[in-house]
Amino acid sequence: MGNQRKAVVLVHGMGNQVPLTSIREFVENIASGGTQLYSSPDRIMHDYETRRFSYHNRNVDYYEFYWAHLMKEPTMYDIVTWSFNLIFCKNLSARAKKPIWILRIILLGLAVALIISGVLFENQVIEFFNVKNVLASGIGIFIIYKLIYPALKYFFSNLILQSIGDVIRYTMPTPQNIEVRNLIRKKGVELLQKLHDAKNSDGKDTYSDIVLVGHSLGSIVCFDLLTFLFPQYHTKYVYKDHHDQQDIKDFGNQDFYSNDYDFTDYQEKQRKVGLNYRKFELSWKFSDFITLGSPLTHAAMVLANNEAEFITRKNIREFPTCPPSKDPHDEYKYFFEHGPNNFLVPHHAALFTMTRWTNIFYSNDIIGGRLKDIFGKGIKDIELKAEGSWWRRNIPFTSHTYYWNKKEKACIHELDKIV
Repeated sequence: MGNQRKAVVLVHGMGNQVPLTSIREFVENIASGGTQLYSSPDRIMHDYETRRFSYHNRNVDYYEFYWAHLMKEPTMYDIVTWSFNLIFCKNLSARAKKPIWILRIILLGLAVALIISGVLFENQVIEFFNVKNVLASGIGIFIIYKLIYPALKYFFSNLILQSIGDVIRYTMPTPQNIEVRNLIRKKGVELLQKLHDAKNSDGKDTYSDIVLVGHSLGSIVCFDLLTFLFPQYHTKYVYKDHHDQQDIKDFGNQDFYSNDYDFTDYQEKQRKVGLNYRKFELSWKFSDFITLGSPLTHAAMVLANNEAEFITRKNIREFPTCPPSKDPHDEYKYFFEHGPNNFLVPHHAALFTMTRWTNIFYSNDIIGGRLKDIFGKGIKDIELKAEGSWWRRNIPFTSHTYYWNKKEKACIHELDKIV
């Protein structure tokens, strides 16, 4: 395996993304020590809008799962419904509580001010609607319509329809959104499958490891892709009686849900499980999952109707966790015996017995946040402070699109260590 390559797949976030813009900046800024950069045709998906990037002196290929063109703009009903549900959500995540309550207070203040002004200035409002004032107001409204309205329309179209609209379409499983959700997932799974199963001309695997990087909404897309893909591989192995499963059994004997368990070396245990399974050719190459500014920190709000439903769906293995949910009826908790030789395989939602999950977020990026208390203490949370301009360092949300910006050296360092 020493000559095999690693594949890194970047999944972009919400908004009107342009093909190759994100991956090109990502590759140029992340790959420290890279010499000559090459851009080659995409021979995996044979897509004319995507490319494979690689450096002359690194055994790493970089790909982008581009899905923005598959998205459809939401209707005004979708936007209003989503906004109402967000503002009046009863189960706010820890990161969302403060900004949502500030928004609620502002909206309440505006409503009260409108009512008070209507009562106090009733006569002035009546006087305003005489012929002279109506004529002057009409001219003013015409100017506003011609000058200000286009600017507001452009702002609304780009911010709401093309950015927040993606979140609405993907995270709301309403009948009109199902087609878009399934199309994005199918294309994503197809790409990952083809990378996973790619062969060289000599018939050997092209890639020994695959790293999946998801930014913003793209991290939810990544989570879904891994969730749907792992059940297709977790029982594919070749039994060899001259190899043991000791590292797997050691992992299965751990009670990760004990209050006093130390997770310092959890990712090392995951690495050992993955290496142990490779002796039996169990085919799962996704060594690392990296989330950047991930809305999964608001999972109970975006993936379920409430906290209780979210917890239930984790417990019944609908949402994979890190470490995986355990089964008290199985001796090794996260694995079950399979086949005539009682070979231990991970259950369908136990991909994080092998795949390491690293979550990076900026302190002032409220879209992202900690995931340990949401998806499991095996996740490595890395909180950073933005290093760019004063605006980016201090104003909420403004750092959200700068995770691989060349000025963000701390984040680039953390990413480069993995990819």
